[in-house]
Amino acid sequence: MLHIITPLYRFELLEKIYRTIPKKDDIVWHISKSVYREKLNHDFIFTDKRVKLYEIDCLDSDIITKRNTVFKSIKEGFFYLLDDDTIFLEEVYSLYKEQESKGFIGMIIGNQWHYAYSDNKRRAIFPTLNPETTDLDTGMVICYHSVLKEVQWDWSNLYKRDCYFWSRCFEYFGKEKTLLVNRTISIYNYYGALIYVNKKVLFFNINFKITNPRIAKVYLNIVQIKRKLKTLL
Repeated sequence: MLHIITPLYRFELLEKIYRTIPKKDDIVWHISKSVYREKLNHDFIFTDKRVKLYEIDCLDSDIITKRNTVFKSIKEGFFYLLDDDTIFLEEVYSLYKEQESKGFIGMIIGNQWHYAYSDNKRRAIFPTLNPETTDLDTGMVICYHSVLKEVQWDWSNLYKRDCYFWSRCFEYFGKEKTLLVNRTISIYNYYGALIYVNKKVLFFNINFKITNPRIAKVYLNIVQIKRKLKTLL
């Protein structure tokens, strides 16, 4: 069984994401939302038995509770974390089926399409026990469920939460049960902004989104140059 887990915040994208999920009997899509948000009225929520909705008593911004509530219900198979601003790739299902048929148990790590990386590809790497050197985004891993007995999605003031989570999953499985594949299984922010910019100019707060990959790269290059100049001054 492949469990797809989506903590929901952006309701307007849900139908688009649903269309990308293969209609397979061995897929379950777990959607978790705050009970304080409006009710979902999408037809597939009620008609597709593969979709499980969790109404959770938490803040809408509480992604930790949204993820961990679903984690507690998964007792078999593999899980895959799908954010609510991107799409599900068929390659995820194909890779899951291949490795399940071989009896593999562990972490399967693939590439991610990402505008900020060389050739727009964030490559699969071995995690480490240090989250700072574990450059893995949420959707770059297909993982066996047994780790959820020991590891939860936790808050950290020091590390990115996805890197912190995958680093601890790697500690659980070890290198022998971690598989790298040169296949793209994730797209970064497919529907969302590539960069959110919050600046204060004089007495004004300026907020805007960058959605064009080329402009996003230029913006990142400018930021990096400014940082280097500061270190030289």
